[in-house]
Amino acid sequence: MIGLDVQSLDQQVAEKQRLKQNEKDADRFERTQAMEIERILAQAMDEERQMKEFQMTQIRSDWERAVQLKRSKDAEPRGVDFDNANCGPAAALKFSGEDTNRFDRIRLQKEQMRKWIQEQVAEKAQLKHLRHEEEMSYADMIKAIDEIRANTEREEKELRQYIQHSNKDYNREVISFCFLPVFIHELSGCI
Repeated sequence: MIGLDVQSLDQQVAEKQRLKQNEKDADRFERTQAMEIERILAQAMDEERQMKEFQMTQIRSDWERAVQLKRSKDAEPRGVDFDNANCGPAAALKFSGEDTNRFDRIRLQKEQMRKWIQEQVAEKAQLKHLRHEEEMSYADMIKAIDEIRANTEREEKELRQYIQHSNKDYNREVISFCFLPVFIHELSGCI
C-alpha cells in the first residue's frame, strides 16, 4: 500500500506558492519600472516645452529690440538745405491737397512689408526647426521605450523558463522520492 507523504506535498504547495509570489513580485517590479519610465518621459517633454517657450520669448524680445533700434535711427532728423515751410507761392514747392510725405510714407510701407515678410519667413523657419527637433526627440524616445520593452520581455521569458525548469526538476525529485520505496519493495520481492 502506498502512503501519502504529507511533508513532501506540503513542500510542493509551499514551492508553488513561492513561485506565484515571485511572479507577482516580478509583475509589480515591471509595473513600477514602466511608471518610472513614463514619469521620466513626461518630465523630459515638459522641460523641452519650457525650453521652446523660453527660446521663442528670447527671439521675440531680440526682434522687438532690433525694430526699436531701427525706428530710432529712422526718426533722427536729416539735414535740410532750405526751409520749405517759409517759401512763398512763387517758389511752387507746395500745392493745396498735395501729399508732402508721400515718398516717406511709401518707403515706410515698403520697409514694413519687407519686415513682415522677413518675420514670417524667420518664424516659419524656426517652427520648422523646432518641429524637426521635436520629431527627432520623439523618435529617440520611442526607440528607447522599444529597447526597454524588448529587454523586459527577454528577462520575463528567461524568468519563466527558469521557473519551468525548476518546477520540472522539483517534480522529478518528488516523483523519484515517492516511487523509490515502491521500486525497492518490488525489488526485494524478486530477490
